[in-house]
Formats: sequence, C-alpha cells, structure tokens
Amino acid sequence: FGQPEGKSTATADTKEPTALSAVRSGRKKQMNTTRLTIKNDRFILDGSEFTILAGSIHYFRVHPELWSDRLARLRAMGLNAIQTYVPWNFHEPFPGRVDLASPSRHLFRFLRLAQAHGLLVVLRPGPYVCAELEFGGLPAWLLADGPVALRTYAQPYLGHVDRWWGVLLPALRAEGLLLDDGGPVMMLQIENEYGHFGDASRTAADRMYLEHLVELARRYLGGGLLLFTVDPDDDAKLARGTLSVGASKYGDQARRRHVNVWRCRGGLFGGRHPRLSSILFVAPSRPIWFSFRMIAPSSPTPSRPIYLSPSPRSPPSFPLPS
Repeated sequence: FGQPEGKSTATADTKEPTALSAVRSGRKKQMNTTRLTIKNDRFILDGSEFTILAGSIHYFRVHPELWSDRLARLRAMGLNAIQTYVPWNFHEPFPGRVDLASPSRHLFRFLRLAQAHGLLVVLRPGPYVCAELEFGGLPAWLLADGPVALRTYAQPYLGHVDRWWGVLLPALRAEGLLLDDGGPVMMLQIENEYGHFGDASRTAADRMYLEHLVELARRYLGGGLLLFTVDPDDDAKLARGTLSVGASKYGDQARRRHVNVWRCRGGLFGGRHPRLSSILFVAPSRPIWFSFRMIAPSSPTPSRPIYLSPSPRSPPSFPLPS
C-alpha cells in the first residue's frame, strides 16, 4: 500500500527519546512484548513513563501531497503523537467496495508518514466518528432499505460493521502498523462519545454493541493494543458510554488489566484554558480532551432515534450578524 515519502525535516531542541526513535525507525524495542502499558495510572512505553501529547489531523481533509508537510509541522510543535478518525463513508462509499489505496484514501501511507516523522498514532475508527461529517461518517447507503436501528446490537447494521472492520482491522495488522509490530498505532478508540446516543449501563443491546466492537478489535488486532472510549465531562453521559464495572464483563477491575478498555473524560482543563482540538493524555484515570464544543448540562437519558431514508428538505437558514 505504498511507502513513506521520506524522513521528517522537523528539528527539536532536545534529544529524541529512545522510544520515539524506535517509533520513527519502525523497529521494536522488545520482541513479543506489549510496548505501551498502564501502571499506577501512568502510561509506560518501553519500560519508561510516557506522556502522550497528541494533536488532531484529519487526513481526509488534507490533500495527500500535503500530508508529510502537515505532519512535520505537528512534530515541530513538540507533539509526539497524532489522533485521527477513520470515516467509514469515506472508505466504503458503496456497500462492499472498500477503498484504502487511492491517493486521498491511502490511510496506511498516511500512518507510515506519521511514523517517519516520529509520531505515534491514536486511531479512532468509529464506526461512528462524528468529526462534523455528514451522518457522523456513517455511509448513507445504510438507509437505502428504509428505517434501520444504528449504533446498537441490531441487524442489518451490525453485519455492515462486521464487514467494514473485517477489512480495515486485519489490514492494519497485516501491514505491520500496530506499535507492537513495529508500527505507530498505539491506541484505538471504540465508538465515539457513545453516551450522547446510547446507554451501555442500562440497555443490553447497547452494552452488547460496545462489547462486540471490543471483541472485533481483539480478534483482528490481538490483546496488546490499548482500547478506550471517549465521552463528555458529564457523569450521566460518561456512565452511558462506558463499559463500566458491574455493567459489562469488560468493566470488571480484575479483568480490566487484560482487556484494557479505558474511558476518557472530555471537557475543559480548569475552565480557562484554550479549547484545542487535541488530546492530552496524562493518566488513563483522568485524561483531558480539549474540545471546541460547549459542555451541556446533564440531561435525561435520550430516547433512541430511528433513522429514516433521506427525504427532500429546505436548506437551513442562518441569522445574519447584527
């Protein structure tokens, strides 16, 4: 699926950590080991404490000829990682026709370029990604046959998810892009802000859906890759979007160290800091997600929407500034 365009031109004032040098070169520090782990609420990379500073870059919104330049700029900012979504509708515009190789959709080339620039990767493949995309990145053809329940343990949605991830995830591993295989991908997000939509704490079908995604990730990517969920800094939504203790077999503390499903809060640090579209991972028990979006007050559990086939509608109107 292509090769990196070249080495990073970014420079740094300090010596690059050994762990990141290994990421840049693509070599493993240790064979047959899990390189990124969690101990005492700290990330441990190759045996040393590691703070993940990840900036957001959406390869599907950047011309592929500019990927290397933009990644070099992120590295020059002092970041050691990037995060990116993988929009389903961008890669599977028609059912069963997955495109991971055309220039603008060459995800694996983008990930290799990130590695060439010394950047680790937090991958966020949804299946629902939001990302301010139409339908949250879900393919419109999901609605072709009429009403369908989405983002829950129900057919035919789940069968389409299985097919999509059944192509994407095995290819990631086959291409050697996981951290333990010498690649840059160190973490993978399960769904996206699910507490806004479902309720894994009370609704069996929603819990089973998230568990099914975890099982797909483990089946195709192995047991070493860290998995996590992200929800707003709102206890009600956090509970609905998390595979929590008592609600899920993957929330049990005794097994959690093996399953590695961690939850991340979203919100503002101290309420006064700039709202940046990036993730600052300091500790898995309390990472911070700076978001452009306002934090809404807690609200009652929403009723599940059933999405209908598209119908003509008037364009929205926006008030002019006074």
